[in-house]
Amino acid sequence: MSRGLLLFAGCSMALLVGCSDPKGAERVLAANGYTRIEAGGFDLFTSCAATDVSSTPFKAYGSNGMPVTGRVCHGMFEGSVVRVD
Repeated sequence: MSRGLLLFAGCSMALLVGCSDPKGAERVLAANGYTRIEAGGFDLFTSCAATDVSSTPFKAYGSNGMPVTGRVCHGMFEGSVVRVD
């Protein structure tokens, strides 16, 4: 029984890594000075850490006015990290 429960928990965590949080990503990007933010979608090949629970791709403009793409990674017990391509 415990072996099945452990397998279920592992599969559940693996599915959580691929989740997206567009509203949270927009909030983090706006707080870091990005403008005209388009966040959302699914990012299969992510550069986020294995412990992160969400990875949200985005397109925005940086504080210098140049277009930027990347992703916002968010951990369960950590803050968010903006990774720029």
